[in-house]
Amino acid sequence: MEEVWKQVKDYPDYLVSDSGRICSLKSGLLKPSENSRGYMLVTLNGENKRLHRIVAMSFIPNPENKDQVNHIDGNPKNNKVSNLEWSTNSENQKHRYSELKKSNKSK
Repeated sequence: MEEVWKQVKDYPDYLVSDSGRICSLKSGLLKPSENSRGYMLVTLNGENKRLHRIVAMSFIPNPENKDQVNHIDGNPKNNKVSNLEWSTNSENQKHRYSELKKSNKSK
């Protein structure tokens, strides 16, 4: 399947892909950095932004206006659109707990 690119809302000099990559029209692909909680950050016009939120805002409709983005597989480095979903804080916490239980059982 071919990677789909869209312009980042409010940042016309940047494109984001459904594979979780981001590109500057001036300098090419950006290399994300990792914050202390494992989330990938990119700098757009001097501002640090969470990559998963950029992907979700660009590709996933949010008709219920949910305020958080959940990583379905529990991996904050997997920012593919297929791994992201809008959620409430409550839904996100429940998912985190269920993923934690699964990973503890496999150890």
